[in-house]
Amino acid sequence: MVIETDAPGISFHNNWGSPHSAGAVFSRLDGSVEMVTTQIDVELFRSLLFPHDSEVP
Repeated sequence: MVIETDAPGISFHNNWGSPHSAGAVFSRLDGSVEMVTTQIDVELFRSLLFPHDSEVP
């Protein structure tokens, strides 16, 4: 599970896509918005997406 820059032929199966070359913009429950870089650690990214799961699907 990674953040990929949108481009022709890119497979987004189990990945997040964004037209921004630096990463993807995510909104938080408090209403704030933050850019998540394409260089984010995979395990950190999964824990942010699934904070209450003991295992990643």
